[in-house]
This record gives sequence, structure tokens and C-alpha cells, in this order.
Amino acid sequence: MSYLETALSCSYQSFDFFRKATATELFKKGDGSIFERLNRIYSVIKHLETSSLQPGQLHLLWFTNDGLSTSVASLNFTEIMEIIEDTCQLAQKLSMLRYALEEEADKSNAADG
Repeated sequence: MSYLETALSCSYQSFDFFRKATATELFKKGDGSIFERLNRIYSVIKHLETSSLQPGQLHLLWFTNDGLSTSVASLNFTEIMEIIEDTCQLAQKLSMLRYALEEEADKSNAADG
């Protein structure tokens, strides 16, 4: 479970960085999209406190036959796979952007020098 929590947390943080860097909305509150549900699950993971367990509740996050659930949101395994694939694609795009910016800076420095 901890590996999946870590993967989802890293994915959410990646998308949140992208959102802030590009001023892009990933979801609208209440739209029920994958990104909104990821946000809600991330909040549960980030603020995990045993004191917030309800009587009879053993965990704040649990596996189901279909995926991962909390009391506020769930993601099925296909959606989790899509999130992780999208995170990989986002990382690849950001790294290509970095190299393009470095090449541009090198050309500019060569022209100035």
C-alpha cells in the first residue's frame, strides 16, 4: 500500500506543479474527474491521522476489488494506471523543455561571446 500511496502522492505533486507553472485548471470542484478524486485521495494521504478514524473504521485508505478507496473518493486500477502513465509523459515533456531551454541559452551565449 505504501508504494501506491507514494506513487499517487508524487503524481499529484507533479500535476500540481504543472498546474501552478502553467496556470492551468486540472479540475473544477465537484466535477468528479480523475484529477479531483486524485486531489481528494492525496489530501487523505497527506493528512493521515489515526485520530480521524471513525468508530469501527480500521484505515483511511483501502483496496477494493476495483481499485483504491477512501471515505471521500475512489480510483479504479485503470484510472491509477492512467495517472501514472500521464505522470511519466509529463516528466518527459518537462525534461525535453529543459533541454530545449538549455540549448537556446547555449546558442545565445555563443552568439554573445
